[in-house]
Amino acid sequence: MLIDVCERNGLTVTKTWFKMPKRRLNTCKAPGEWRRHQLDYILVKHRFRNSVKDVKTLPGGDIDSDHNLLVAKFRNRLKKIIRFQKRRPRLDLEKLYAQRKSVQETLEEKLGTIEGESGNAEVQWNNIKECMLDTISDLKLPSKEVIKGKIEGRIEVTRRRGRRCKKMLDDLGDRKGYCHLKRKL
Repeated sequence: MLIDVCERNGLTVTKTWFKMPKRRLNTCKAPGEWRRHQLDYILVKHRFRNSVKDVKTLPGGDIDSDHNLLVAKFRNRLKKIIRFQKRRPRLDLEKLYAQRKSVQETLEEKLGTIEGESGNAEVQWNNIKECMLDTISDLKLPSKEVIKGKIEGRIEVTRRRGRRCKKMLDDLGDRKGYCHLKRKL
């Protein structure tokens, strides 16, 4: 039953993780009996299971109960959960400034057709936003694949230059070696 609850809610039982002497594991002793039981557990969300450093019982605690006190040590580190958002398309501003007149005219035409429509502010804002995005959709910067291809071309040019330089240095070294041998003779 406890296992089902843990599976459904994403919990882990932390008491069973740490190796302890038997007196630190038993949480309950029935009155008049010698048997001891492990009845009490500490449950932690699966995400925070690494925060638990130690779980043990404190036998002889000052409690008027058949159960021993169960203690856990936590090291809590709070981290910001990063949620990724869809990136806005980057625009080529040089194209926008070059085509300023045509962009302005098309925007005025599209916004003129929208002005006649009535509705709540949210609908009007969405219409204006769509008009603006449609108008400037051809002004987007090239995609990463295009840019990646250009960069790979530049890298290849740099590699060729490096090979040429290395070859020239090798030839220069051969010449120095030849001059050195010539001086010895």
